[in-house]
Amino acid sequence: DLQTGGYIEYENNTVKVGGVLQYRKLSIPIRQSTEPYSFFSFQGDNYLKNGIYYDAVFRNINLFGEWSYCFSNLTLAQNHGALISIHRKLDLSVLYRNYHPGFITFQTNGFGENSNAKNEKGLYLGYRIKLKKYLSIVGYYDLFQNLNSQFKSIAPSRGLDLWTELRYKPSKIFNAYYRFRKEKKQINSPNQPIYNHENNQITRHRVHSSYKLSKSIELRNRIETTLIKSNQPTTRGSLIYQDLILKPKNKAYQWSTRIALSRVEDYKNRIYSFEKSPLYDYPMFNHSYSGIRYYILFRYTTLSNTQLWFKYGYTQHDTPIESFDEQYAIGSGLNEVAGNKKYTFTLQLKHVFN
Repeated sequence: DLQTGGYIEYENNTVKVGGVLQYRKLSIPIRQSTEPYSFFSFQGDNYLKNGIYYDAVFRNINLFGEWSYCFSNLTLAQNHGALISIHRKLDLSVLYRNYHPGFITFQTNGFGENSNAKNEKGLYLGYRIKLKKYLSIVGYYDLFQNLNSQFKSIAPSRGLDLWTELRYKPSKIFNAYYRFRKEKKQINSPNQPIYNHENNQITRHRVHSSYKLSKSIELRNRIETTLIKSNQPTTRGSLIYQDLILKPKNKAYQWSTRIALSRVEDYKNRIYSFEKSPLYDYPMFNHSYSGIRYYILFRYTTLSNTQLWFKYGYTQHDTPIESFDEQYAIGSGLNEVAGNKKYTFTLQLKHVFN
């Protein structure tokens, strides 16, 4: 793998403009997949790209953007946006994007609905409104269009993503927020002899609060629901959890615990939550089942630059009463555990040598 390139940039007090050039030569050519949505995907062993970017500030407006062109397949990707402070209580952000379906996305990080900066055109509007000193609203509205077929969509499609959050923080010891999100996409209808689009809509509601009983004890709780509507039967999911966090002042230890109850009718209704975990451990937990989740995390820090973490987790799935499947298991592959109960233990020791 050979990579080379360079850049040139000009900058003053208000404007920054630059250009980049990159060439890459792969040791093994990349072959195209036979799937229809891979028609425009890159194939070959080398490519050449360049780009022009800008960033300018004029009073309360920040303009920015970039054009990038691939000489190898003559494709263009671009995005342009603005951050605008209209009032001390109102901020707006706007972003337009247009990525060609065949744009080469290796080492590219572009804003968009898809994971890669290609096959997409869209307009994003974000906002922050400060209603009171302790009350604010933040959110965005994103309209997007996929210019060609993609995974789960046999033809060009379009959709929207609406997200808004009402934040309430009357004091340093209490804060809460309500979050609403609606995603609407066109996907393949699985019950048609020939794939046809159907509208798939996911609606999420979340209420979260945090309250400090004292300087060392904090309570956090959350209620979250999901609702999926399409040509298929409507499915629902819900999650409720309670956290207790203890951080004694001038003590070498701290611990936290959580108990969560989930009711999920389909895997598509799964709900994710962050858990406190040992350093470098994966903190995201997937509530894709009906049942309970419990964990406790203990952390101890010594004066000799040594830290000890211990985490115990317990997961239990509800099994249907009418089920006579004795082979019920949690997970799959190397992570599969027989039965409807799973126990996890994590022990981690860290020492810093001076």
